[in-house]
Amino acid sequence: MSSMNSSANSSATSLSAEAFSPVSTGAAPSPPSLHKPAI
Repeated sequence: MSSMNSSANSSATSLSAEAFSPVSTGAAPSPPSLHKPAI
């Protein structure tokens, strides 16, 4: 169970990192709806 949890956790973390990092997304602007809940 803990191994499943950590793998889910790391994918969530990398997704968040991509969403938060403007360089990761490249030239594509993130939708405001993504930024609102994050802040």
